[in-house]
Amino acid sequence: MERSNAIERPRNVPFEPNGKVQSFEIILDRSDGPNGIGVYSPGELLTGHVRLELTQRLTVSSLDLLVQGTGNAAWRLRTLQGDELVSDDEVYLNEIAELVGKRSYEMVTLSPGEHVFPFACDLPFELPATFTGSYGNVSYLVKVVIQADRNEPVHREPCITTNVFMVESRLPLEGMANHLNSYRIDYKHPIKTSALTTGSNSIKVSLFMPRRAYDIGDNIFVNLNLINSSRKVVRSMSIALVMEVEYRVRGRVNTERLIVTDYEDKYVVRQQENRQWRHVGLTVPRFIPPSGLPNSSIIGVRYWLVFKAEVERSQEPVQLRTPVLIGLQLPDEIKLDTIENSLAGEATVADGASPTVGSARIIYQGKQEPRVDQQLPPAQQQRPVQQPLYVNVSQQRPASARQQQPQPQPQPQPQPQPQPQPQQKQLQPPMPQNFYQPIKGPQQQPEPQEQQTQQRPQGSPDSQVITMRFADELDDQNNPYGLPQQLA
Repeated sequence: MERSNAIERPRNVPFEPNGKVQSFEIILDRSDGPNGIGVYSPGELLTGHVRLELTQRLTVSSLDLLVQGTGNAAWRLRTLQGDELVSDDEVYLNEIAELVGKRSYEMVTLSPGEHVFPFACDLPFELPATFTGSYGNVSYLVKVVIQADRNEPVHREPCITTNVFMVESRLPLEGMANHLNSYRIDYKHPIKTSALTTGSNSIKVSLFMPRRAYDIGDNIFVNLNLINSSRKVVRSMSIALVMEVEYRVRGRVNTERLIVTDYEDKYVVRQQENRQWRHVGLTVPRFIPPSGLPNSSIIGVRYWLVFKAEVERSQEPVQLRTPVLIGLQLPDEIKLDTIENSLAGEATVADGASPTVGSARIIYQGKQEPRVDQQLPPAQQQRPVQQPLYVNVSQQRPASARQQQPQPQPQPQPQPQPQPQPQQKQLQPPMPQNFYQPIKGPQQQPEPQEQQTQQRPQGSPDSQVITMRFADELDDQNNPYGLPQQLA
């Protein structure tokens, strides 16, 4: 399955001087998006002006303004008869206005110099958000076309200039109460040894979320506890926000999965040890479409929070996923409650937990790694992730397996103080003062205590800034979540 050349990403093309037209451009009143692109919401007023500079007098028959919004999906299928192009498109917005002249047949003569034509357009409420994927997109642009008089010897062809703008939409809060409640997943993953599988030889995972609905710019806070009761080593753990896009063309469906933002914890969890996350955050970046992509019938979007733990010498990593809603309009009091619930939320594992709880399930158990998917295009950049706070708890080992504790040095006092006994202790760095400001760079970690039986490896990052990029093929290192291949 290949991407079709019919999918063209909209872009601004600078106008080149042509005959009597020295400059010709569209300037919007907003430029708060990436690369200075204007960002608007459905129902808002799109405003701006057209700037035209002439070197000589020009007679025009029309100077039209077009505001367009379109969606399209296309890809090529390889069949026995050859490549087949599958495509479809739909129109969301098509407004036309005349900037000069009161009648379509009226000729207007423009004098040399600069001319400015202001304009305004009411955007409909039923507009899907801007989106760009491998096999389709939803795009919006403003176009101005100058058609000169046919008696003009120079301008036989019309002069055209365009300017792209973005639409950013939100989901209503009504009917989403269930997604605002706290959510927990308990899962027990059996580890096979030879041909036998025992209940004690397993890895238990418990994941807690204060809610499953988030707005653009929110932090998805996660508390997690992993208990390694197996005889193998957990090499790393990772969690990611994954966008699943479904393209629908005349009964055919094509699916791709994009990594929006992710975090990887390279702490090695050895046998009979624990690893805990407290208040680990993934920031939802701006300029991604809301869940479902409402008002579009050919493109659908949904989001998953995917957890994966790599187990040494195992073909089946521990994998969980749960659906989340993105782009929900949330009041500030709900966002503040999320912080309190995340700090107080427990992430403990119950014995005999079911492998599937609620909407969570294992997403891949095959022995062969699937093909990788693409990441987001550069226009949808990720912000730095929230600084995670770690807690590492080691279980008691047999006396023969414990490391010898260093003996205290003799002191000159007549009564030396006894060495304290090792205890299980949680190491919690201080909380950030503002949870909604991304923290760049790692925070200072507390000095390791003598009670800690395992130290973090040198150079293990606390936070990671992932730069989204668009590519046709990525290696397995850039798709660490074992996502299934695209569907035909």
